[in-house]
Amino acid sequence: MTTTTADAPALLRTAGLTKHFPVRRAAGLRLRGEPGQVLRAVEGVTLEVRRGQTLGVVGETGSGKSTLGRLLLRLEQPTAGEVYFEGENIFTASRGRSMQLRERIQIILQDPYSTLNPYRSVGVSIAEVLAVHGTSSGAERRAEAESLLARVGFPADLIDQRPGQLSGGGRQRVSIARALAVKPRLIVADEPVSALDVSVQAQVLNLFEQLRRDLGLTYVFITHDLAVVHRLSERIAVMYLGRVVEEAPTAELFRRPLHPYTKALLDAAPELHLRKTSRQPAVGGDMPNPISPPSGCVFHPRCPQAMDVCRREVPLTIRPAAFRTVACHLNTGPPAYPAQAAAGEASPHPADASPSRS
Repeated sequence: MTTTTADAPALLRTAGLTKHFPVRRAAGLRLRGEPGQVLRAVEGVTLEVRRGQTLGVVGETGSGKSTLGRLLLRLEQPTAGEVYFEGENIFTASRGRSMQLRERIQIILQDPYSTLNPYRSVGVSIAEVLAVHGTSSGAERRAEAESLLARVGFPADLIDQRPGQLSGGGRQRVSIARALAVKPRLIVADEPVSALDVSVQAQVLNLFEQLRRDLGLTYVFITHDLAVVHRLSERIAVMYLGRVVEEAPTAELFRRPLHPYTKALLDAAPELHLRKTSRQPAVGGDMPNPISPPSGCVFHPRCPQAMDVCRREVPLTIRPAAFRTVACHLNTGPPAYPAQAAAGEASPHPADASPSRS
């Protein structure tokens, strides 16, 4: 677990971040939606990541995690909402300033082939980045590439190898070194170890932890693997159908999850033995269609504790305890984001209401 950064200033902040993709009918392709409808990939996400912190973002496939990551890097334009990096809105910054901000935020993907040219050697791939960012001579670039590769534990004698000649772990180390070449302050890591063998996963996770300590990096770590976020993250945001349904310090979330979806994810994780309940099957049913999400709470069709109000009203994100938020009618507390409550969003369900099982 990382050391606390609760008193550090916010490096990254999102406010009501939303991304809808228009639904189109392509030739020979039938989509579950009518013209004019949208796929709601990310819906009203408000988060804060403090300097030096690792925020884990977890959820099933289709929960919107990767789209959120792309929004943070300005690889997608939002439908609504804002992203602030070091206090500046990355979507309203000038072109020149936007490029400067973009250098400070880098992404590491599950498949290094997405960022590494298969026809370039490892050394050349890193040197190309250094050339773009001002390192003057070829000899200097070669020396700096060697230094970056040494930092991530990549063997110096493999610097002239191409990506296809390397193991999966080796390619991911090169991808990390390439991201470090521009001296970023924030790294968005999107499933960076999910394609690796378990033993290699552990080595790469150790590397992420070491780099955070040595370089003062901040991470947004996107994964479906609860064991990974438990090990690496200081805080965790749980996403479901584009929404953050719960956010809490890692230890608190694992000790006392508040949202039924979070509870189901923890109970279904075979590698975790942190909760006293016996292992349960994964949450039942399928993820709803993001083109036509359920009314009220989007989780209610799969929730074993669903009440009538869950079908009617979207739960307000509340703050039931310090440093925690949850969007669930089973919980009470003050609004986490008073501006949303003032705009007329749903109120928390009264504490004395009796559940009506679905």
